[in-house]
Amino acid sequence: MFTALMPLRHTIMLLCLLLLACAPKPYVDYDTAFAFQQARSYFMLPPSAADDPLVTARVNAAIVEELSRKGLIAATSAEHADITVRYLVAAEQRPNNTRISIGLGTGSYGSRGGASVGGAVSAPVGADTLLFNSVQIDMFAGASDELVWRASDAFEVKGSPENRAESARRLVQSLLTSFPPARP
Repeated sequence: MFTALMPLRHTIMLLCLLLLACAPKPYVDYDTAFAFQQARSYFMLPPSAADDPLVTARVNAAIVEELSRKGLIAATSAEHADITVRYLVAAEQRPNNTRISIGLGTGSYGSRGGASVGGAVSAPVGADTLLFNSVQIDMFAGASDELVWRASDAFEVKGSPENRAESARRLVQSLLTSFPPARP
């Protein structure tokens, strides 16, 4: 019996890997000429507007945590920083594409042939729209307006405040995973 389950296990593992490979990745772009490895300090600009001050504060804390973890030190002003960081948090509604399908059918199988009749009904699960928070992180060279790095992605707003805080932290962590970019 154990050997009969092995192909099923392999199939399930392969499907899981395919789903992970198809997961959307954050958008990241940067100036390949900028010397990111020489950057030692950053200055965080306040966000221009906040749809949700709680989420904005969580994103801010997550950015500070990640940059500190990467060895950057907070500067007292943009003029004294190697990189100036500005971020934007925006709420957006997206259509809910989660659907459930129910099928009915009849049929027969045997030496005399077979026939089947079937049909399916598809209906949305839950609300028609889902709420997401989009986060965009921009980094500029020192106190200039020269954009040198940008990343953006979104997370679904759901669950408890603790779950939302964790979602914001994980999103910022994924956005800053490739920062600083490796030199080619």
